[in-house]
Amino acid sequence: TITAWQVENEPLLDYGICPPVDRAFLEKEVKLVRELTRKPIILTDSGELRPWHTVMKLSDIFGTTMYRTVYNNWLGQTTYPLQPWFYQVKSDLTRKFFAPNNQKTLIAELQTEAWANQPLTQVPIAEQVANFPIAQLRANVDFARKTGFDEIYLWGVEWWYYLASNGQPGYLDLAKMIFKGPL
Repeated sequence: TITAWQVENEPLLDYGICPPVDRAFLEKEVKLVRELTRKPIILTDSGELRPWHTVMKLSDIFGTTMYRTVYNNWLGQTTYPLQPWFYQVKSDLTRKFFAPNNQKTLIAELQTEAWANQPLTQVPIAEQVANFPIAQLRANVDFARKTGFDEIYLWGVEWWYYLASNGQPGYLDLAKMIFKGPL
């Protein structure tokens, strides 16, 4: 059953190899979807790199991404020093002052995979595991739960499967336990 439509994923984040940010085009997309359905519209934005007011204002449901440890060209592997409460406060204030019609915030992408400065298939598995140890997967899920958001979607299932297919089943095994209920 379709409960909502996600129109875009981080549409205003200027990152990677993507077309230039186009707010006017995003607004046209949202308008078209609203004309075609009464289902809520989900838009997402970076939890760490952007303000949420525009995307939250355009959507009915806002999805934040949550990446705890990323690769930065100047700093290397970097962990954001944010606390779980930051995301809830950011959501509450943005909704109060800019998007009072937005219904809720969820975590649309919780980091549960390694990051690197090149495609992971080109990074030795031992280095991937060192950059994102299995304990980090558990810690990220625990961190996300502490934000208080009702829905958390994990980003990285293909990586767990890739590792399991290459002799590292621990991530996939832990994910199975997480899906069964709180650890």
